[in-house]
Order: sequence, then structure tokens, then C-alpha cells
Amino acid sequence: MMFDDSSLMLDAAAEGAGVALARDVLVQQDLQSGRLVRPLAAEVESAWRYFFVWRADTPRLSRVLLLRDWLINEAAGGGGGRAGD
Repeated sequence: MMFDDSSLMLDAAAEGAGVALARDVLVQQDLQSGRLVRPLAAEVESAWRYFFVWRADTPRLSRVLLLRDWLINEAAGGGGGRAGD
């Protein structure tokens, strides 16, 4: 099976349709809850990175910075809800 959406892929794996390869940040809660299990201890360093960019002259800079801070917190595993909460 192939999926264009990682959420659908993880749902399929959780329903027993097979094994999924996913970024740890995407499956952290599923692993902690037991919805998914990690069958192998091996990890692979990805060459792919994500960048958060915006126009320097945006009139919404304060909102952009709030979103940036929220994303950093989520990526660090801080959780806590919606952006701006």
C-alpha cells in the first residue's frame, strides 16, 4: 500500500494493514499510548529538513512568531494544544 497522507498511513498500520515507516515526532503519542509499537530499534538519520519562513515585512509578525514558538515547542515534545493558547 502507498499513502499520500502520513496520518492515513499510521491509521492503516494501527488497524493491522502492515508496517509503516514514520518520523518519530509523528508517532510519539501513538507509541506512548500503545496504539502502535516499534518492532525495530534501528533509526535512520534523514537528509530532509523543514524550514519555517515568512516575509520580513509582514504586518502579522507577532502572529508568525507565536506560531513559530508553538512549532518549536511541539517539535521538542512540549505538547500543550493549539497555537496561540
